Amino acid sequence: MEVTVEHLEKILVVRSSLERIAAPLAAAAISRNGSLVGPLTSILAAIRDGAAADDRFTVVSNDTAFHRVICQMSGNEVLLQMWEMLARKLTIFFGLAATNKPLELFYGDHLELLEVLKRGRPSEIDRVFDQHTMSALYEIDFDMLTTRTSGR
Repeated sequence: MEVTVEHLEKILVVRSSLERIAAPLAAAAISRNGSLVGPLTSILAAIRDGAAADDRFTVVSNDTAFHRVICQMSGNEVLLQMWEMLARKLTIFFGLAATNKPLELFYGDHLELLEVLKRGRPSEIDRVFDQHTMSALYEIDFDMLTTRTSGR
């Protein structure tokens, strides 16, 4: 797989689009059944605890799980399948290059996403989810990644 900023940006644009479709559907499901926030709240607790333990694997894997649950809540299995394909590619990027983002920020970011879903305002959901997804471009050390993959 090509490892460039441009390729990652293309993947993130598509992932962002999928999540911007899934998130309002998930918000509508939450408004109909408030207990649906339970799995997201549990994942948030795991992110918080992983950050406190300085456990990057726990934080990042639960970050992915959080977004997966949102896509599942959309009820659109085609969207979920496409998202899963992109999530695997992003795992490769994130596995090769440690993020520059402090672990404690993952909790706050995902808490904000959950709060936005609970409020259910479509324009706010769209803006916050897009900003969240695309911020990954600034959290990867591409110099280290390019050096590691090119054998320098």
